[in-house]
Amino acid sequence: MSAEIAAVATAVCAAWSRRDAQALCDLWDFSDAQASYLAAENAARLIGAEPIRAYVTQGCRALERIEIRPGNIHARALAESLGLAFFPMTWKVQAKDRASFGGDLRVTMLMRKIGNLWRLFHYAEAPLAPIIQLQRFYEGVAADGFPT
Repeated sequence: MSAEIAAVATAVCAAWSRRDAQALCDLWDFSDAQASYLAAENAARLIGAEPIRAYVTQGCRALERIEIRPGNIHARALAESLGLAFFPMTWKVQAKDRASFGGDLRVTMLMRKIGNLWRLFHYAEAPLAPIIQLQRFYEGVAADGFPT
């Protein structure tokens, strides 16, 4: 079961990287009126099919390039039809007529099994834990001027 749950997380990242809004929406269980999406750049979470679809569609259209790379995906079944995936994610986007920007986040996904398929009903992005950010900062300071 864990591999199936991890495959959904990988599919989400791949669909964003292809800018494929339909593929992203197909990974959701929109029969859940409380399905939620919390993007790192938004203060409020999106709740329900229409706000999530609009966000995904607008993001895929507005950005020239999207590159999403998941880190080590930790996936587990919490019950027979409830799954959890969490992982660090490196992202880089380029808006039309603008420079690229990106960073590192951590992602949590909750899924339910519908028939033979796992579908998202909760997605949240957050900054990396402060200790990880501090570690990366000091690694960068230590490597300054040295080949990496």
